[in-house]
Amino acid sequence: MSMNKCPPDSLQSFPVDMGFSLTNTTYTQAKKTPLSIQFTWGTRTTAPNFSYATSGIIDHTQNDYSTTLTYNDSLYTLGSVQLCSPTHNRWLDPQSLGVTKLDNKEDVVMTYQRDTFARAASENDPAIIILVNPIFRNDSQNGNPLYLSNMANKTASPVTLESLFPYISTNNYVYYTTCVNGITTQDPYKNILVLLNVEGTLVSESLMVKIKDMYSSFSKGNYPQYIPLATFNTRSNKPQTIISLREGFVGKTAGVTSPSGGPAPTAATSSAFTVEKCVPFDPETQVGSDGIIVLDNGKPVTMDSVINARNGVKNTWNTEHKGTIAMSTVETSFVYALVGALCLAGLAALASFVTDATILPFMIDVLLKGLGGLVVGFFVGMYVLPAKCPVCPSSAPPASSGTGGS
Repeated sequence: MSMNKCPPDSLQSFPVDMGFSLTNTTYTQAKKTPLSIQFTWGTRTTAPNFSYATSGIIDHTQNDYSTTLTYNDSLYTLGSVQLCSPTHNRWLDPQSLGVTKLDNKEDVVMTYQRDTFARAASENDPAIIILVNPIFRNDSQNGNPLYLSNMANKTASPVTLESLFPYISTNNYVYYTTCVNGITTQDPYKNILVLLNVEGTLVSESLMVKIKDMYSSFSKGNYPQYIPLATFNTRSNKPQTIISLREGFVGKTAGVTSPSGGPAPTAATSSAFTVEKCVPFDPETQVGSDGIIVLDNGKPVTMDSVINARNGVKNTWNTEHKGTIAMSTVETSFVYALVGALCLAGLAALASFVTDATILPFMIDVLLKGLGGLVVGFFVGMYVLPAKCPVCPSSAPPASSGTGGS
């Protein structure tokens, strides 16, 4: 495998869509896992503006260059800040009654990359960290982030990017890890940690219209999709979704974090996979005829129905698969039995002559009756009773596709 290509079994691309149903309690009932992450915000004194046309990227390089973060004791420097089209709309859980997901017209995305001289705590630690703060437009003029206010009003006053990502004051953040390919064959693939503010940030409609007018003065259309740094691609030919939400730092699942401090969860490769809970599994009832495992078909049945159905299948199979023995084995066994009986008869006759010849007729009669019983019993067992014969091909009983109740 090329060093610039993500592992085939890894979660890939950015952004990653949600593959589970979002309810009112999805995030509140999830166990929170603190991340070991600290921010350092650089202060700028000039009015924020867009860097160049059609990008949505803000001119942070000359003004916010001292903004960094530390994750797992590794230093990450700010690579870009941009306004882009919504990236995680289906993930959002707006807390204000006055807004819906339809009011998410743009996201603020900050991209950090591990410092060139920083050493990762493990080989699976992210090379890139992406912070996503969705914006919900509303009618209120209160609580607008100062950074965006200065940008819209072209105000030159001290301000930091912290107002665009209020990690300390917001409760629910979802995080997941994904993988992206390198640009060239010599540029290795990169693991990305994505930190998403699912509650979003309220910003007044009028303020965002001013900023959009600034963008439209030299760019046509809406904000573009997220633009990655020059060191990686965000798209792959393997679109995937996050399949579950749980605590932990594992691939194909997402976790929920809170601003409180604490140890970081143990990192794992993006190909790792865990399940929510253990459930009983019966291969006789939960493996379909096509080999697919069936855990729940959406119509649970009682356990006695499952047992009765299983017993019916087993009885039918036993009836249709009577034991048989190869004819060559029958002939060989019969010859061995006959020779053995004759040898016993000869030994008995010899013994009778040596001891008392008068019991010879009785001995012969007993041997003949025993031999006859042996032959009759052998053939009755062969054609009536099931038999297990290792030299005969056999087929396994068919599997039922029913599922068991709990």
